[in-house]
Amino acid sequence: TAGDTRTVGIRPEHIMLGKPGEGHCDVNVDVVENIGGEYLVYAFLSEGQIVVRSACPPAGERVSLRFDAGHVHVFD
Repeated sequence: TAGDTRTVGIRPEHIMLGKPGEGHCDVNVDVVENIGGEYLVYAFLSEGQIVVRSACPPAGERVSLRFDAGHVHVFD
């Protein structure tokens, strides 16, 4: 409903990176953390932070995020 506030939760492994304009929303990559065989990609938004697991670090780039709808959780 318009004006209602909800919190959306999704695990980093259920978010895919793409080229700007190809996904659900575009963000600027702020931080990339190497955790061995993969990277954690951080984007900071006014509403919070998004963390994505990635095999290829797109540091400092603008990317699009696609969410696996079957893994999205909405909280009141």
